[in-house]
Amino acid sequence: FVQTDKPIYKPGQKVQFRVVALDENFYPVHEKFPVIYIEDPQVNRVGQWRDVETGGGIAELAFPLANEPLQGTYRVGVETMKGSLVLHSFKVEEYVLPKFEVTVNVPKVITILDETLQVTVCARYTYGKPVPGTLKISVCREYENIYNGCYGKESEAVCEEFTQVLDKSGCVSKEVVTKIFQMKRSGYQNEIQVMARMVEDGTGVEIT
Repeated sequence: FVQTDKPIYKPGQKVQFRVVALDENFYPVHEKFPVIYIEDPQVNRVGQWRDVETGGGIAELAFPLANEPLQGTYRVGVETMKGSLVLHSFKVEEYVLPKFEVTVNVPKVITILDETLQVTVCARYTYGKPVPGTLKISVCREYENIYNGCYGKESEAVCEEFTQVLDKSGCVSKEVVTKIFQMKRSGYQNEIQVMARMVEDGTGVEIT
């Protein structure tokens, strides 16, 4: 059988694939393939290898796509010594990554009597579905005035940070204990700032 490293490629990427030879008990066997080829959507052979032998039951090959190839379904064809033909398809598309947005929900007002702060952050694609990924959230109380002569720890923001995987609904909800922010202490801003950085699974695309 044939395996490609992914089902969809962009123009200019390298198609990496392997041909695996197994016996009836699924043990790897040495085999020689007279011809292995790649066909484009118009059934033109754009790549070909002859007399390819497996090592440990596997033959690994690669094919670089042109920067402006035909887009559509390609096929890897493997001719065996017994005269059979094994086919495997993949697609070449100039796909556009779906856009998503991150929303942060916190209470509009908190007081020094509130022991916790409920923070909910959601990430959804523009068409409504939840985004799979990881959120890094920072909840901070900034120092009021860095120019009043205080330095070092005294002039730093007080922050609570956490990283969490989004649930199936595309959200993360966290109760933050407000004691860390020293709500009664002067010298700090009378507001809590929440910043969320989202990293999408599979693409690594980030949005803050």
